[in-house]
Amino acid sequence: MKVSAVARRYEVTQQTVRRWIRLGWLEAMRPPATKCLLGGHFNVSPEALERFERRMGKQQQEVCCG
Repeated sequence: MKVSAVARRYEVTQQTVRRWIRLGWLEAMRPPATKCLLGGHFNVSPEALERFERRMGKQQQEVCCG
């Protein structure tokens, strides 16, 4: 899934998704250089999204329910 699709899914900006990737909160892979000559392009797997959602769910629960 591309960064733009992840941003739409969570109703955030693409910059926010890239920040999550940079901080290591969301795992992503860069497409092969032959397909993408520009930096900043990432693909996020469905499994990575599941892990991200589980982690974020736990963090939100800890914040609200301590």
